[in-house]
Amino acid sequence: MRWKVANELQGAAGIEWSRQYFSAYDLSECEWITVKRGDWDGYSVKGRCHFPNGTKSGLYRLNCSVNNRPGWPGYKYQRVSPLYINEDGTWPPVPEGHIVGQWFIDETTGREWQRLYRKVPLFTEDEALTYIIAHEMYHYLRRTRQIEGKNTEIEADAFGMGVLMEFRGFK
Repeated sequence: MRWKVANELQGAAGIEWSRQYFSAYDLSECEWITVKRGDWDGYSVKGRCHFPNGTKSGLYRLNCSVNNRPGWPGYKYQRVSPLYINEDGTWPPVPEGHIVGQWFIDETTGREWQRLYRKVPLFTEDEALTYIIAHEMYHYLRRTRQIEGKNTEIEADAFGMGVLMEFRGFK
């Protein structure tokens, strides 16, 4: 497994800490982890875990980017468990610090829910790097059955947040 890190990020504390943290796992089915800076509007981080059936090598590839354009602190809208409609047709209150997203209806059961997000501050570029690497690593670790859970964005966000909290405690 190879770390492909952009020159300007070589030696970044968030990357070095993540390398050490994830060295305890079997990364033999991962071809590479790419880490770079991007320049786009909106989010502070973005990434993608490419599964083996979509790569020429037949191995996983993780791509991670941080956006330093807006500066730090940056923010990540973390997905959390959805808000389900009450049996009486009313919505429960939105938890403090959360934002309501898209509204869904299951056509088979009629069950309704709204996506919920929580705004998470990423105080430094190193925190952003740690978070997005952990988020994408979750997809790999779950697919290779090295950790428990469901391979969903909600769980990947929670895993990323847990690793970020460890990184913050490490500093």
